[in-house]
Amino acid sequence: MPKYKIRAHHAMCLQYFCGNGYSDAFVENMKYISAALNKNPIITVIDYGDDICSECPNYLMNNQCVDQNKVSVYDSKVLQYCSVESGITIHWKDFERAVLQNILSVNKRDMICKDCKWNNLCKKFYHEV
Repeated sequence: MPKYKIRAHHAMCLQYFCGNGYSDAFVENMKYISAALNKNPIITVIDYGDDICSECPNYLMNNQCVDQNKVSVYDSKVLQYCSVESGITIHWKDFERAVLQNILSVNKRDMICKDCKWNNLCKKFYHEV
């Protein structure tokens, strides 16, 4: 099975992905990554540009997002709430479960990314319990 690098906060984004994105290439890549992760591969959870970022038009040549400061905070909070460190190797479903249990099901999503440009879309499809 392939091993993917996934930014910590992207585990939340994937829960709400419904085909919208920064560009057609980004959307197609997000669909591809989402489908691949459904097969539960081993991933490395990171706090820098990942396999999803690779097709984002906001991802700069120096391997940083134009919103690097903001997304770094998102990653840091997800890692903290899930009690994992950047660089951990884990099955996707185990990390997804940690995000669901420690963030989404206890209504902490807004504490992490309420200033994200996609926040209104996530709120529309909010499926926290």
